[in-house]
Amino acid sequence: MSGNRPGPLTQGESSYRNARGSGAGTGGFDLFTALTGRPYLLIEIARHLSVNALVKLYSISRDFHTVVDTHMTTVVMSQAISKCNNAARTFSYTTYKSLCILDPSGRPKPDNADEVRLVPSFRWLRMVMFRETVVRRIVAQVSRLGHKLPPRATLVLKKIWFMMDISINDKRSRLIHNTRFWSNLDLYVATLIFVKLDMCFTDPTTGDGETYLRRLLMGQRSLTTLLYTLERKGIVDQLELIQLYLEYTSGSIENLPARGIFGVPKSAIGNTQLEGWGTGHIKLMRIDEIVMLESIKRRLGFELRYPQMLLWGHVDPVTLITCTPDSDPKPVGDETDSESDEPSPRPGPVKKSLINPSASYSSSTHTYASPIRMICLGSGGGGKAGAGREGI
Repeated sequence: MSGNRPGPLTQGESSYRNARGSGAGTGGFDLFTALTGRPYLLIEIARHLSVNALVKLYSISRDFHTVVDTHMTTVVMSQAISKCNNAARTFSYTTYKSLCILDPSGRPKPDNADEVRLVPSFRWLRMVMFRETVVRRIVAQVSRLGHKLPPRATLVLKKIWFMMDISINDKRSRLIHNTRFWSNLDLYVATLIFVKLDMCFTDPTTGDGETYLRRLLMGQRSLTTLLYTLERKGIVDQLELIQLYLEYTSGSIENLPARGIFGVPKSAIGNTQLEGWGTGHIKLMRIDEIVMLESIKRRLGFELRYPQMLLWGHVDPVTLITCTPDSDPKPVGDETDSESDEPSPRPGPVKKSLINPSASYSSSTHTYASPIRMICLGSGGGGKAGAGREGI
C-alpha cells in the first residue's frame, strides 16, 4: 500500500501550500494560487482571457489584483497588441489621458521622479477593442452591400476615427501633413473609401450620385454613426436624418423656439460643425475635406483615379473580368459592443433604411434621395437653421 501513496511535494509546491494555505487537509493543489508566485506566467495566461473575464478576475482575486497592479502596462498592452494590434498603435494610450490611470505600483515618470506616471487602463483597452470591432463591421457591411474594400481599409478607417477625436482644425491639419502617419497610399485608400460609401448611399440605376449623406456622416464625432447607418439601425427615417442634420448644420437660430425643433434642443443645433464640438466659433473641417485638400497639396492627381476607384473590386484590372462579390463575408464578432465608452447614435429597431441595399436593384431602394436633397437644399421647412446647402 505504501507504493500507492503520493510522493513528497516538491519544494515549490510545498512553499506555495504553506504560504497560501491552499489545499490544506485535502491533499489537493491550487494551480491558480501557485501561479501567483510566477507573475510573468500568469500575465501570459491573462493575455488569452477576454476583457470581461480579465476584469472579473481582477475584481475577485486579491493575488491576481496585486500581480496586475504591479504590471498594469504589460497586462493591458499585451491584451491590446495580441487582439487589435493596429488599433492599439493608432489609438495610443498616451493621447487618451482621460482613459489612463496613475500607475498602481507608484512608478515615477522617466523625466520627473516626483510625479507618478500614467498607464493604460481597462477603459482604454475596451475602447480600442470596440473600435477594432466597429471598423471590421463597417468593412464587412460595405462588402455585403456589394462593394469591396482593400485590406488596408481597416487601418485607414482607424486613422480617420483618430482624426475625428481631434476637434481643432490646426491639429487636424498638422496630423494630415505628417507623411509618416498619413502616407500617399493612406490618402488614396481613404478617398477610395469615400467613393465606395457614396456608392452604398446611391441607387445604381436611379440615383444621381449625390454625396450629402457621406459628408454628413464624415462630420460626426465617431464612426459608430456610419456603422449604424450601414446596418440600418440608425437614420432609418426622415426624422432621424433631420435631427442629425440640425446637430451639424450652420445658420441663424435666433428665431427658433427655446425648446428647439424636431426634438433637437436649441443649444445643440450646429454644435457638431464647430471646433470643440460647439465650444468654438470656427467651422470644423470634415475628414473627407482634409484628405482631399492634402491630396491636392501633395499633387497626387486623385481626380484622374476616380474611374479606377469606382471599378475597384468589381472588375479585375489585369484580366478585365467582372469580380464576384462575396455573398457571405467573413463574420466579424461583436462581443465588445457592450464594452464601449462611446455614445451610441440613437440605435433603433431594424426597419426600412434610407440607404440603398445594393444587392437588390429594385426601384424602391432610393427612398433616401428625396429627404436628403430636400434637407440639404433647404426646402425641408426647417426654419432658418437649415437654410442652404452650405451646412453640408
